[in-house]
Parts: sequence; C-alpha cells; structure tokens
Amino acid sequence: PRMIEHCRFVCEKLRAEFVKKESMVAGSMFVILVVHLQRGHDSLFSFEYDSQWSFVFLDSVEQSADGQDMPPLGQMLHKPLIEVVGNVDFAKLLRACFRSSLARLLYPHSRKSRDLQVQIRNLLGYLEDENFVTIARTWTLKVLRQTPKNLARPSEGSVGQDCNWFAAIAGAAHELAMAGTFRAALHGHVASLVGSLLAVLLAHLDRNGGLALLCDPHKRQMWLSLSEASLSSDFSARLHTEAAAATQEDATAQHEVGTDAQTSARPFASRFPAS
Repeated sequence: PRMIEHCRFVCEKLRAEFVKKESMVAGSMFVILVVHLQRGHDSLFSFEYDSQWSFVFLDSVEQSADGQDMPPLGQMLHKPLIEVVGNVDFAKLLRACFRSSLARLLYPHSRKSRDLQVQIRNLLGYLEDENFVTIARTWTLKVLRQTPKNLARPSEGSVGQDCNWFAAIAGAAHELAMAGTFRAALHGHVASLVGSLLAVLLAHLDRNGGLALLCDPHKRQMWLSLSEASLSSDFSARLHTEAAAATQEDATAQHEVGTDAQTSARPFASRFPAS
C-alpha cells in the first residue's frame, strides 16, 4: 500500500510541475498504474485515492484462445449460471467437449477403433445440425432450471438460478493454478458441466445403438421428434436421475449406455428411433 501511495504522489507531483513549468491550466492526464497481486495474498489494498482516480481489475490481458466463444469475465460474475450457459455458442462448445463426453460412456460390449471413428464422424455431422443442437441446448437448460442446487433444501433454488456459482472456484487454489486465470477456470467449469450433461444425453440417445439412426435421412425427422419426446418423458427416470447427478459430479464420471441385448457378445442394434 505504501508503494501504491508513493506512486500516486509521484504522478501528482510530476503533473503539478508540468503545469507550473508550462504555465498551463491543470487538465486531465491519464496514468496507468499496474499492480501485480499474487494469488492467495490476503492483504488489503486501497486503490481509490480520490474521485479523480479509479481502478479496474484485470484477470488476464490475453484474448480467450479456447475457441468456444465464452463470455468475458465481467459477464459471468454475479449472473445466474443458466444465463451464462445460455449465452455461449452452444454448437461450438459441444464440438469442443464431445470427445471427452464420449470417452466417459460405458458400452455393454467391446468396440473396435473403427466403431469409435464412425461415431465421432457422425457426431461431428450432428453438431452441424441445428435441430440436434437445439434439442441438446434446450434439454441442458431445462436440467439446470429444474435441478435443485441442494437436494436437501430445494427452497434454495435450482442449479441454474445460482448467482454465486463461481464462489467455490475462486477459492480453489489448485484449479486456479491449473487454469492459469480466473476467467479460464470459469470457462473450464462451464465446459465441464456441459460435457457431463452431454455424456448423460449421449448415453440416453445411443441406447440400443439408436444414435446412428439419425444418419438415415428417411428416419431423421422421426428420430428428432421421438428423441425429443423421450427426454421429457416420465418413463425416462434413469435419464432424469443421472442428469441431476451430472450437475455435481466429477468431470471423469462415467455413464452406462443401455441395451436390450441378452449377451454382450451379440450387441443389439435397433432399427427404430427411441426404441
């Protein structure tokens, strides 16, 4: 604090000398004073000297390079989580995290590398499909809107209504150190949350191999309609349970893909959507 006060004194002294030397009326002068605060330092600092001085907190001066079109730090703080998630480019976010979501799926039968390559190629195509992305986005926001933040106390509101969702991240020293900046840590949290919900969604849509049916142009519209209906159906109890858990789970939690096969040696592939 003393060094900051000294800098302020030097700035005002030089300004006064300049005005006196040039015989000019004192005018405005912009001075940028950069103060580096080490993370974890708990000392208090005062930046407000008088009404002519003000301060702004810079978490990072670099542009976001994650390619997900995440909002800047100021637009994420003290805003409901559902508003933050709803304002991102959802298709781009899904493209960035769908591979990690796929890696968290547990299939009841062994799969070859060729199967995974085909699935990734199909999903990249699906994520270019506005209707598919809309279904995923609508369902994700619905989960955030309806899932209680505290199951023991539903009156505290839903996960999506939480305006202090970033508080735990601000105090997580390890996560902040790994992310590099507070902004990056918040971006990572949003991406991890959406990735967890996407893993639940894909596990539900790909039961009995149903996800591949979206490639069939003759079944596409039927697939979209029936799949959207199944996401809100009361009969999809497992989906609703896992979706609620996904809002709190670790980023490596796995989800089992359902099947009606009698044995894992002979996988069952449905020919009708949402069956």
